[in-house]
Amino acid sequence: MSAALFNTLKKVPVPLFGSAATAAAFGARKAASIPRFAPWALPLGAGALWFVWPAVDEEWKATTFGSSAPAPEEKKVELSPEAIEKVEKAYVVEEKELTAEEKAVVKAVAGGDFSLLEKEWDAFQVKASVPGDGDDDDDDEDDDEEAYVDDNGKTEDPLMKGGAGGMPNEDSGWKQVHGDVFRAPYLLPVVAAILGTGWQLLALTLGVILFAVAGPLHGEVHEDRGEMQHAVLFCYCFSSIVSGYTSGSYFKMYNATKTVGRGKSTSAGGSQWQLTMFLTVMMLPTVFVSILSILNGIALVYQTVNYIPFLVIVKVFLIWMILSVPLCVVGTLAGRHANVSGADFPCRVNAIARPIPEEVPFHGKPLNLIPFAGLLSFGSIFIELYYVLTSLWNYKVYHVYGFLLAVYAILTVVVSMTTIIVVYFCLNAENYLWQWTALASGGSTAAYVFLYGIYYFMFKTSMTGFLQTMFYFGYMTLISLTLGTISGTIGHFAASKFVRTIFGNVKVD
Repeated sequence: MSAALFNTLKKVPVPLFGSAATAAAFGARKAASIPRFAPWALPLGAGALWFVWPAVDEEWKATTFGSSAPAPEEKKVELSPEAIEKVEKAYVVEEKELTAEEKAVVKAVAGGDFSLLEKEWDAFQVKASVPGDGDDDDDDEDDDEEAYVDDNGKTEDPLMKGGAGGMPNEDSGWKQVHGDVFRAPYLLPVVAAILGTGWQLLALTLGVILFAVAGPLHGEVHEDRGEMQHAVLFCYCFSSIVSGYTSGSYFKMYNATKTVGRGKSTSAGGSQWQLTMFLTVMMLPTVFVSILSILNGIALVYQTVNYIPFLVIVKVFLIWMILSVPLCVVGTLAGRHANVSGADFPCRVNAIARPIPEEVPFHGKPLNLIPFAGLLSFGSIFIELYYVLTSLWNYKVYHVYGFLLAVYAILTVVVSMTTIIVVYFCLNAENYLWQWTALASGGSTAAYVFLYGIYYFMFKTSMTGFLQTMFYFGYMTLISLTLGTISGTIGHFAASKFVRTIFGNVKVD
């Protein structure tokens, strides 16, 4: 009987699987692979707890786990005898005797005669319609403009308070920072250099991908593995003018707001211009040369074929000096004389910076939102990232460049949307330091790419030894930093357009 029932249950139709037996077999195979993901349980649990725990109600924490902090002592305020006397008198109702006219009105109303009351009302209306000393409108306006001091010594306007008896202020949240949102970011030359490098990498990757997609027009790139390296070198050199122009124009635009209210000329900062140009030229080559020099030294010690000969290094250095550096300098000078300025901003920057509130909601803190922006961006590319890493480390030919271009477009959209959301939440918490937040929101994708690289190294490769480990993580560091810079630049561009749009519609007196 039980065997027949079991056979009947196995034949029960299940959507997508056909029968219950097929579904059970599929579930058993998947369950067998669960132990492989056990090492990820601890970091995932810690990350979830790190995100959820601050949002848990403090009263529930104290009730469930007990409060480790001592209860605050109640402060007793002793009143002076004069204050006690004033408080007692404040609640004493003084009995006032009615005048003869008021007694007559009360007696007439009690008898059902309202003529005297109507006469008093007509007289009051006539008096109220004529402005004069008896008009209380001016006193009401003064009362509206007066502020009061709360128990903490902070001055507040009654109309700015919500709740009973108060009217909420319409210009709350992000509208409050219209005078600071276009203030120059901290370390302006560094931000300008990062954005210039990011736009150069954007042009470089897009040019290389389009070159690979157009393979049938100039010969199959798979037949000559050196064609892609030549395309990368060519695109990098000629995209240097993009990095120079972007960093120069960005620095000029925000440098005018950097010195507002400090008694300096807005055209000051010649040394900052040179620093911006130097960082733009040297930032990316310094990182790449540092890591590749270490890997090349290790390859030389182990005498492997991955060693780059000295003559090749000299040739690449000359190409960089003759082409890349001059183009970057020319681009920076063009950006410095570009037709952009701080006057193009929708809102004027105040002379004195507005203080940023410290007590903000959980979703108003950039550090709580940035990791999730990077996670969503990584989720849009991790499948294609697997095939790229497989082509790189398992020596397989990568040929789906059209699909790679589509993933590139998807990454652009996802990074833009997530960065805009993060910036909006921060602006709504009256935090106007959105430039670094936008860069970090998009750039946080690099952290997840590197973590995925660790997973790929542990479970998808058979690499062992110091040489293979150093080469793998050296190149993964370069890949992560490059992708993080590109994503951060995309996020900053989208956030800049968003901020200009919303503050362009704000009416400021």
